[in-house]
Amino acid sequence: MTFQTTASPREVLPDLMGRISRRVDSLLSIPSEIALRVANRPDPRVPSSTIPAADLSGLGATAAGIVDDLCRTGVAVTSLEELAIPGTGAMMEAADALQSRLAARCAQPDIARKHTIAATPRDVLAHDQLLRWALDAKLLDIVEAYIGTAAAYDGLLFYRSHPDGREEGVREWHRDREDARMLKVAIYLTDVDETGGPFEMITPEFQNLVDAREGWKYPVMDSARLNAGIPPAMRENGIRTITGKRGTVMFADAARFHHRGKPPTRSHRDAIFHSFFSRTPRHPYCCERSMMSRAQIANFAQTLDPRGRDSMLWRHALPLRSRLIPPNRVKI
Repeated sequence: MTFQTTASPREVLPDLMGRISRRVDSLLSIPSEIALRVANRPDPRVPSSTIPAADLSGLGATAAGIVDDLCRTGVAVTSLEELAIPGTGAMMEAADALQSRLAARCAQPDIARKHTIAATPRDVLAHDQLLRWALDAKLLDIVEAYIGTAAAYDGLLFYRSHPDGREEGVREWHRDREDARMLKVAIYLTDVDETGGPFEMITPEFQNLVDAREGWKYPVMDSARLNAGIPPAMRENGIRTITGKRGTVMFADAARFHHRGKPPTRSHRDAIFHSFFSRTPRHPYCCERSMMSRAQIANFAQTLDPRGRDSMLWRHALPLRSRLIPPNRVKI
């Protein structure tokens, strides 16, 4: 005789609410999805493998090396120690506190089953040294040297990724939709090896083959689709996997290159992802991914110097027609 177990309301309700929430987000995102399809014409700029070199004058050796690597390969790796950004100690103390909060939250049944959980905007604002670190002039100089114009700061996402091996969400191959050229600045808060959920990104040569097949679009792909029609040698050598100790810092152009968080299988990964793009992004309605409200952003921006304040209040520079389209709420 076979007995069927019935899930308790405590187990079913979170899944049901999650499905409802995703459906609502999809409906609210219809205007921005239409705008994206209309505006997303083929990229008129140069191929990924021939991005023009940035102006490195005025940058120190470490910063210049980062920008040079980004222009050549789309990714650069350094460390908090090498960057030596003021306020790093306070930032890491805030990160430690938020790691502890997320670890405690993971004990809740409705959260423990998720492959990835993120800190809330309230969490981040309670540890605002994380935001202030990203708006230091030294980091903005690097970002703007690569982007080629004044930078917009879109806040941060603070993730804990569980070691369950699931290839879902940000663990699938995707390209960010905010701009034609942008930067994610990631900080590993745990030691990350091949089994610990490292960030992965394809090379410019690999990307050119994907673009020839897919066009300048934004498909979310599993590994089978990513590799479809790609020569074996490119499949083997065309993916860069970023491993590193706690304190590793990675800069990556998440708009030009398909990337993912490799599904962790042995240990969880904690990491911070800061997001930057131009102040007139290609798809402004696909921005605001940190989920901070505009009121929260405006209030916090008033505590910053003029450069940081302008970086956070980038929406104010947009034409009215761009500001009228509600932000996209669909999560990868």
